[in-house]
Amino acid sequence: MGKSAEEFRLDLQAAGIGDGKHAFTFQIPISFYDGKPHAFSVQASCEGQLFQLNRNPITLCLSKDSLIHGDFGIDADGLLQGWVIDRASPSRTVSVDVEAEDAGHVTLEAILYRPDLLAMGNGSGKHGFQMVLPGEWYDRERLTIRVRESTTGQELGHGPAVLHTEASYFRQAQNDGAPAVAANVRRDGPVISILMPVYNPPPVFLEAAIHSVRAQSYSRWQLCIADDASPDPAIRKILEKHAAHDDRVRVVFREKNGHICRSSNSALALASGEFIALLDHDDLLHRDALLEVANVITQNPDVGMIFSDEDKCNENGLRYAPYRKAGWDPELLLGQNCISHLGVFRTEIVRTLGGFRPGYEGSQDYDLALRVSRALTSAQIKHIPRVLYHWRAIPGSTALANSEKSYAVVAMHKALRDHLRAIGSAAACEPAVQGVFCRVVWPLPVPPPSITVLMPFARTDPGVRKVIDAISALQWPRMQILAGNIEDADALENIESRREKYIQALLPAAKGDVCIWLEHALPAGSTEAWLRELASQALRTEIALVGAKLLDSRLKVAAAGISYDDPADPAGYRQLYQGLAIADASIGGGAGLCRTVQAITANTFAIRRSRLLSLLADPWVAPGAPFMTELSLRAEKRKWRTLLTPFAMSIITRALGDSTEKSAPATGKASMPEQ
Repeated sequence: MGKSAEEFRLDLQAAGIGDGKHAFTFQIPISFYDGKPHAFSVQASCEGQLFQLNRNPITLCLSKDSLIHGDFGIDADGLLQGWVIDRASPSRTVSVDVEAEDAGHVTLEAILYRPDLLAMGNGSGKHGFQMVLPGEWYDRERLTIRVRESTTGQELGHGPAVLHTEASYFRQAQNDGAPAVAANVRRDGPVISILMPVYNPPPVFLEAAIHSVRAQSYSRWQLCIADDASPDPAIRKILEKHAAHDDRVRVVFREKNGHICRSSNSALALASGEFIALLDHDDLLHRDALLEVANVITQNPDVGMIFSDEDKCNENGLRYAPYRKAGWDPELLLGQNCISHLGVFRTEIVRTLGGFRPGYEGSQDYDLALRVSRALTSAQIKHIPRVLYHWRAIPGSTALANSEKSYAVVAMHKALRDHLRAIGSAAACEPAVQGVFCRVVWPLPVPPPSITVLMPFARTDPGVRKVIDAISALQWPRMQILAGNIEDADALENIESRREKYIQALLPAAKGDVCIWLEHALPAGSTEAWLRELASQALRTEIALVGAKLLDSRLKVAAAGISYDDPADPAGYRQLYQGLAIADASIGGGAGLCRTVQAITANTFAIRRSRLLSLLADPWVAPGAPFMTELSLRAEKRKWRTLLTPFAMSIITRALGDSTEKSAPATGKASMPEQ
């Protein structure tokens, strides 16, 4: 059976094997899964000549049990996720047994939709499973988890997974203390109206949601409920009961179902509070949620939008998957609803904007957040770094899987396109992170900008030569490549000082509108798309530095932005998302989306040449900070942001100064091939 070797593999590209598009995959036919040994040979044909590949022939003995294919993993938060498929019968629903050594077991059906499985050609894609580990399993310090296919007993993955329970989010959530707030906040704080559109939820979850409001440690609230003609008569009884017992609970029963936007507007009409908060009919508020919100409002009288961290909870209320947000980020809002839960808005602004817009069902809160953000300054948007909202993960909820409500994804993209038009941008919107979030593709001017690629190494260095050849092969107008050893820079022992010296020495010869710095890093994937992404982001008015997502030789994330507590304290730094697999978007999806970061690493970054010259001329902000962090701090003072884009990836080969050889004599001059 013939197959073309044209699939792309980053590891081949990183190893310098052409452009990386030289791989192939082959599924062994099911007829060979008979428990007998079979010898397989693979030959390559090129221009009529046949070549034997290594390890030929290879003998495999595949049993029918081998037709069960799957894997699983468990994170520190106690969320177990995996997939399994029967290759002989891909449409068959497969069950798995999750076994915890000395703790118990649970049987699950693998029916969750996984776009990544579908993209790889695995059946319908509906072969995923997930569960939150039961609370009683946490009685042990260490859990050993195995997952087996129920019928054959075949074990999935590469052996058991181990969870150390003391470090789990389950334990953290149990030790969540009360906030410290002034007494006047509890007594004289603002009235917060909670909007809850209701349509036929499981009664037990509706009861729990209402009780989570009535149990708040802050008492100045209203619960504004709009029932959207729920067919279950139990829903009306529950709502009438709570309204009768607490006059802060206000209820309107809509005569005709109008979906969530109209229902939310009906709830908004009941609100008399200065602020509104959004609560789904089956979710839970933390007991201190409104107290924390009231505290922020009291301390920030001009605030217009507030949001908190969030997590998920299962049917039994067990909490997992905490989404700890990094504060207000206008960039991340272009990729996802990072306001989400708990989202709080000034009532006057929401009403002025017309409330919730029909036609955006499923992403109506995202549409609202985008519109409110345009009416506010960054100083009027506040983040509470505490998990205050528990998003119920049950079948039919996007907390379980975004694919549960595909119309919500369509509405999200529609809202973002509206936002881009409203801010006067011609940018396009594309799917991102398995199609459930967004990527904004910013346009390039006509003609495209000229680009200078700066590399602090001699052109004869094999690694540098590889990059030069790839970039030079592009038909990009006005391309300049500067690469060279700088004698006085090489004499410096401090790597940060050496890096700054290289940039200052190479920059005067740069002619491009955009400078791209490459330091022992290879562009991953299409070089043209890589250049386009970095250049288009660097040309945006509000952006200064643009960093690429950096991968190590194992294709794990080496760096995707830097977070720090004290810019002058190296011990306070951490690389974001370090060690994640290339396709892992992390909790919340942030690792797969563009976002603002405090700083980036130096291996790959882009910046307008004029802005780089300006930043280099600015006075020091944080003496002792790494050079790239210093540049980011200077940019921040000028109201420019530092951006990390995962849509331009680079593979790190080695760090500046790691090389023990000199590829060319140090001349103090830059070599400048141009095209």
